[in-house]
Amino acid sequence: FRFEIFIIGRKFIKYFKDTSYPMTLFYDVYIACNEEDEKIRLWLTTYLLPTLEGNNMLKVFWPCRDSEIGIPREEEMINVMSNTQTFIIILSEEYKAPIRWNEKDWKHAWHNYTRDLNREIVIINYDLLEANEIAKRYLGAFLRIGQFIDFSNHKKSIENEIASLIIKQDKNLKKYERKIS
Repeated sequence: FRFEIFIIGRKFIKYFKDTSYPMTLFYDVYIACNEEDEKIRLWLTTYLLPTLEGNNMLKVFWPCRDSEIGIPREEEMINVMSNTQTFIIILSEEYKAPIRWNEKDWKHAWHNYTRDLNREIVIINYDLLEANEIAKRYLGAFLRIGQFIDFSNHKKSIENEIASLIIKQDKNLKKYERKIS
């Protein structure tokens, strides 16, 4: 339960302590998901990305769309994630790629999250996985404490729920300075 205690303790510290300091970032959001899953790609391109980028004017980095050709993927991932405020991690069952890039995404997102109180992770449980089905225990901890967005939630627009979480975090930061890329 050490990851659960860490996540809850972190929220407690953020609530009572002013953790905001000037940040300079390139991106508001980094999206980590199984890029081989057509359903996830369709949902992202049709619903989530237009909601985040259009309506809420957030700058989003999605590796399969925004990566530069010729740059080593992990090197670019580390650079982009170190200049991003919120990491959206979409959990799904299948990973068809020979290299599990999403596990590397998770590792670097967790690293940034644990080192900087201004960073946040938003978990979207796309395939309704249980905490014990997730290989990385620190991600399962978000599910065990109920800090995730359930994709089967049909009561509201999931895209708007995600956007409002990110905008709320943005306001708590007292708006950081964005680097021009």
